Amino acid sequence: MRIYSARSRLASAHTCDGEEVEQGIDPLTEARLSWALGMVVPLDEDSLSIEGDLLGRWDDLSVRDLPPSAQAVALSATSWQEIAEALIAPASVRAACETFVANLGERLEARWGTRTTKITLARRASL
Repeated sequence: MRIYSARSRLASAHTCDGEEVEQGIDPLTEARLSWALGMVVPLDEDSLSIEGDLLGRWDDLSVRDLPPSAQAVALSATSWQEIAEALIAPASVRAACETFVANLGERLEARWGTRTTKITLARRASL
């Protein structure tokens, strides 16, 4: 399952009239999105000794697994701390929450239907 939509990977450009249009990203950037975080910023010995889910799964996560705002940081980061800071930024947290609720909604709809899902999520204040 893809975590973030293809729209998050689109760049925008402007026509000669100033109208904004979306364009696909270049092939090199697209390829770099599939890199594991360990390829982008390898962990040093000190970092490996820190316990936690993020660093414990560092090599299992790709840049594409990150929220869109953190993806841009990851592609230019020089340390894992920069990426971690981008992950706790309000835009990243908001994107992660929206993605979680959307994925939850899709699973519930597949199981119980649209009406029941909307009622359940509304009752839980998740919409």
